[in-house]
Amino acid sequence: MHVPESAPPLLQGLEAPLPAEVAGSEHGWLTRYRRYPVFSRAWGRGRTLALLPVVGLIVVLAGLPLLERRLEDMPLGAFVQIVVQSFAPLLAGPVLCAWVRRQRWAPVREWWALVAVIVGLMGALAAFHQWGTEPLKQWIAERTGAVDETGQRKRLMMAIGVTVMSPPTSAPASAPAMPPDDQTPQASHLINALSSATATFFLAGGAGLWGWRRERAALAALA
Repeated sequence: MHVPESAPPLLQGLEAPLPAEVAGSEHGWLTRYRRYPVFSRAWGRGRTLALLPVVGLIVVLAGLPLLERRLEDMPLGAFVQIVVQSFAPLLAGPVLCAWVRRQRWAPVREWWALVAVIVGLMGALAAFHQWGTEPLKQWIAERTGAVDETGQRKRLMMAIGVTVMSPPTSAPASAPAMPPDDQTPQASHLINALSSATATFFLAGGAGLWGWRRERAALAALA
């Protein structure tokens, strides 16, 4: 991937607003952070403050149905998993990328370091999803009483959104029995992994990688 080399350094520093010719002049409260260099501390702070209420509201709405259940019947582990996977990349991504930019590395090295941060966060959250959630859910279940007679956590499912199901129908006696679909669990895991990775990418600021490239190209054109 080609990384622009010709852009001049930011003469006023990373924390100063970009020229209007680069950042534009029409920004609302949700995009005000784009006035600053991509992945700078000001950019990350403004982006986090803009998205935090939105992500927080989504998480709160997702957890409201839990209030209708008894404590031992609440899928608290699944809710905590959602909280971690929502807020961890949102808070950590801009901080780590801002650290990379403050190193003032050469453009190619800076680009790949930013990519490594985003990919690393995606890998870390994927590892948490794969190996960390079950011990976390078991630990929460033991402290809330959501365990069975063997001490293992009760298998509870937390679904967000609308589920559409067809009513069961009785098949004719002559119709052959359908074999179980052994691929369903694998397909479900794959979809969950892809959706989790996509959410982590955008929450961590992955779209800012294209903004970083556009910023360098715009600074070069302005020079």
